[in-house]
Amino acid sequence: MFARVRDLRVSSKLFARFGIVSILLIIVSVLAISRLGTAQANMDYLSTSGIASVDTIDKVQIAFSVVRSDIADAALTPDAAGTTAAINQLATDQTALDAAWAAYLGTSPASSDTQQAAYTTALADYRTAVQTLIPLAQANDLSGLSPNAPPPPLPPQQKSLTRSLL
Repeated sequence: MFARVRDLRVSSKLFARFGIVSILLIIVSVLAISRLGTAQANMDYLSTSGIASVDTIDKVQIAFSVVRSDIADAALTPDAAGTTAAINQLATDQTALDAAWAAYLGTSPASSDTQQAAYTTALADYRTAVQTLIPLAQANDLSGLSPNAPPPPLPPQQKSLTRSLL
């Protein structure tokens, strides 16, 4: 068999080798395209599953930080008009927090029902504590809002929810 190959002209040998290299290149290209398609399918799955949950819980954390900032603004504003504006903004931002939480609950995978109930309960407790601070802020009673006064509790599940997603 090798004698037949040896008797071929050089151009025929080069053409055969070029053909073999071309066939190998086509095989490698087909395999690469196939694996690229599989990788794209995996990326699509990731972008529609876990990333949406992480993104929406981040929005919940940001909305909660804004609510806490509004409480500080209401307490530290020196005039009644500024305090009223901060309290009105607090109500608006609490609605935004509720919307962000509802958006998170619509994603999958979300946290467990127990964690969600714990967060909802802790947030309700936080809002109850905030309602005791609003009259102090309106009266500009900084002694009731002093560092010695106990702050309203933070929802403990907020950090836990983020950790459970990561």
